[in-house]
Amino acid sequence: MAAALTLVRKFASEIDAGFAMSELESAGINAIILKDDAGGMFTQFQMVEGVRLMVRQGDLERAREIIDRWQET
Repeated sequence: MAAALTLVRKFASEIDAGFAMSELESAGINAIILKDDAGGMFTQFQMVEGVRLMVRQGDLERAREIIDRWQET
């Protein structure tokens, strides 16, 4: 059975979420980005709905700590 994914944080753009995802992956945490922008045709939807960075439930606390530290710099 696959592990359930949970939201770490919402970002205003895929670029911001991508930087955060890189931080997590460099710490050994697998993450994915979920966004609803009509397959890239309407990127302005990202600002309305946000871009979600998701991790496995077991990685959530550590992922939030890493993202918090990263955003402070």
